[in-house]
Amino acid sequence: MKSTGNKKSLVAFVSNYLLVNVPPRLTEHQQLIIAGGFGDGQEVYSIESIGHTILQDLRSTHEEADTRMVLHAIHLAHMFPRLVVRSDDTDVLVILLYYYSLGLMGKEVYMHAGHVGTNTNRQRYIPVHIISDKLGKNVCKCLPAAHALTGCDTTSGIFRIGKCTAYTKLLQNNLELTPLGSFANLAQNEAETVACKYALLLYGVKKRKMEPVVQN
Repeated sequence: MKSTGNKKSLVAFVSNYLLVNVPPRLTEHQQLIIAGGFGDGQEVYSIESIGHTILQDLRSTHEEADTRMVLHAIHLAHMFPRLVVRSDDTDVLVILLYYYSLGLMGKEVYMHAGHVGTNTNRQRYIPVHIISDKLGKNVCKCLPAAHALTGCDTTSGIFRIGKCTAYTKLLQNNLELTPLGSFANLAQNEAETVACKYALLLYGVKKRKMEPVVQN
C-alpha cells in the first residue's frame, strides 16, 4: 500500500464493484453517492435500486474528504432540511459552521462524532446550527482563517497556544479581527497585518501596544 498506483487501483476496484453490486441491495428510497474513485477523480455517481447515474453538479477537483463532504452536504441541503455529517475532524466542524452561517446548509445540521466500542459508547451529535447561531455570522466567517493560523491538517500549531485560547481570543476581539473573515481575498500586506495582530493577541499583547506598529 506504499505505492500510490496500488492505492488508486484499489479505490477504482472498490468503486466499480459498488456500482455493479450495490443496486440490488438498496430499497426504493435508499441512495449511495460515490466520489473520487473514477477516472480523473472528478466523477460522482448516484447509486439507486434501479442502477446508477452521473451527478454532473458534484464534479469537483477536491482531493480532501474534509472539503468534499461539505460540498455534498450543501448539495443535499436543497432536498433535505436536516443533515447529519459523520466526522471526528475539527476541520470539518469549522467548515460546516462557516457555510451554515452563509445560509447554504439547510435548517438543521449535525456533526456525528465519536465511536461505539465493545465497552463504551462515545457517540455525540454536535448541533452545528445552534453553535453557528450563538457565535454569530461575523465569528463564523473568521473561523476558517483563525483555525488555519493556529494549526490544522496542513499548518503547524502555534507554540504553547491551544485551540481554546485561539477561539477565546477570537471571540473577545472579533471586531478588531473582522478582516479574518475575508482572509483569502486580502492583499498580502493586509493578510500579514491581521495575522500578526491575531498572533500578538494570542500571546497577551494588549491592544494599545499594537497600534503604533507599522510595517514597511
